[in-house]
Amino acid sequence: MSERSERPADAASDRPGVDNFVRALGVVTQAKRGFAVGLLVAAATYYFFVVASGGSPYSTAYLVALAAVLAFTVGLLATFAFTAGAAYRLYRRLE
Repeated sequence: MSERSERPADAASDRPGVDNFVRALGVVTQAKRGFAVGLLVAAATYYFFVVASGGSPYSTAYLVALAAVLAFTVGLLATFAFTAGAAYRLYRRLE
């Protein structure tokens, strides 16, 4: 068996450089912010296009599923944008 498969899941990473890079960019914080933005966009979209317009001919389950897809997609895009911004700021600071 390989050494990797014998290690417990919580063992230290084999790639500390990647861990340090992720920590320096604050990816966890960026992801929290990104998915919060995604949820807000999905909730606002649902409100403006369904609730405020007086309803929809589609079922609620279908619309909630579409809102979940929108929240996930916008969350990923916002996380990418926030992380790219953090990488740029880190690049400028280290330059």
